[in-house]
Amino acid sequence: MKLGDWLCLLLLVLGASCNPEVDIYAPERELYAVYGVLNPKSSQQLVSVTKVFQSEGDPGLYAATNDLSARGLNVELHSDSTVLRANLIEIPDSMSGLFPLTTGVYQFQTTGADVLKPGERYDLLITKPDEPEFRISAHTEIPTAPILISPEGPYYSAMHQTFTYPTIDFSEEVGVTFRRGTGIGFEIRVYVKFWDGSTERTAMWGPTPIFLEPKRCQADLANGQMCRIIPKRSVTNALHSVFADFQPDTVYVHDTVKVAHVLDLLSKKSWLEVTCVDSALTYYLYANNPFGFGTNMLIDKQEYSNISGDNIGIFGSINTTFRYFFLGSCSRWLAGLRGAQPTGCDR
Repeated sequence: MKLGDWLCLLLLVLGASCNPEVDIYAPERELYAVYGVLNPKSSQQLVSVTKVFQSEGDPGLYAATNDLSARGLNVELHSDSTVLRANLIEIPDSMSGLFPLTTGVYQFQTTGADVLKPGERYDLLITKPDEPEFRISAHTEIPTAPILISPEGPYYSAMHQTFTYPTIDFSEEVGVTFRRGTGIGFEIRVYVKFWDGSTERTAMWGPTPIFLEPKRCQADLANGQMCRIIPKRSVTNALHSVFADFQPDTVYVHDTVKVAHVLDLLSKKSWLEVTCVDSALTYYLYANNPFGFGTNMLIDKQEYSNISGDNIGIFGSINTTFRYFFLGSCSRWLAGLRGAQPTGCDR
C-alpha cells in the first residue's frame, strides 16, 4: 500500500477508537486499536497502535487535542524463519491541522532477507518493556498471489520478434479471470497514468466491492479459478470524471511505444490489478460494510476483530498481481482523452 493509503487508514483507526457503545460509567481500562495489513510486494509494513478512549464530550475535539498514538511499545513480527522488530516513525497530519501534528506508527522494513513470504504465517506481538504481563497479539497467513488468465499477457510475434500488450476497450464488458491462490476475498482495480498538461498523474477505477465468488460470469471453481465482469463503460466513466478536472484537450496517455523488440521498452501506462485478501481482513471488510453479507441494512452485525483481549482492530494481509494493457481507441475517447472520435464509438 502507498503511504497516502495508510494515512487514510490511520484516520479511520482514530475514528474507530471512539466506540459509541462503550459504557461511560464503566471503570476506565487500557485498551488499544491495532491496524496492520501486510503486503509481500511492499518494502515496508506499517502497524498503527492507538489508544481507545472514552469521552463524555465531543469525541472529535478530544481526538484533535490529545495524542492517541501508543508510543514506547515493542512491536514484533514473528514467523517460522525470522523475527522482525519495528521502529516508531512519525506520519504528518494530513487533515489541515485538525489533529496533532504527527501520528506515531510502527514500521517494519521488509527487504532482502526480511522480505515477507506468501503462504507463511506471521504473528504480531506487542509488549511493553516495563510490564511483562502486557501482551497484545494477532496473526495472519499471507495469501499466495492470484494468477491472471485473462486479460492475457504480452503477445510475442515470432515472425517479427516483437512484443506488444493486449488492447482493452472498456466501452464493452470486460471479463477478468484468474486462479485464486490462497486468498479468500478479491478486489479488482484499473490504473491509468496520464499527463494533465504539466505533470503525470494516476487515475484509478475501483476497487470493486470485495467478492468471494464469481460475479456475472462462469469460472472453473474446481480448478481454483475465479472471475468477475467489469461492467460496460464503468471504467471509462470513472476516468472521465477524473480527466474532467483538467483543461480540455490537454489530457493524454503517453503510451506511444506499443510494439518493441524488448518487452521492457513497451509503454507501461495502463494496468489491471487483482488483489487477494486473507480471511481475517475479508471478514473485517464485510463486517464494516453497511450491507454486510446481504442486503438488509437493519441487521445488527457483530463487530469483527482478530486482535487479542478486548482490544479492537484488524491484522491481516493481501497479495497482488497485475497486467499491463493498452487502452482501446473508443475507451480513450469516452474517457475524455485528447483525440478524435473513433468511427462507430458513440457516447
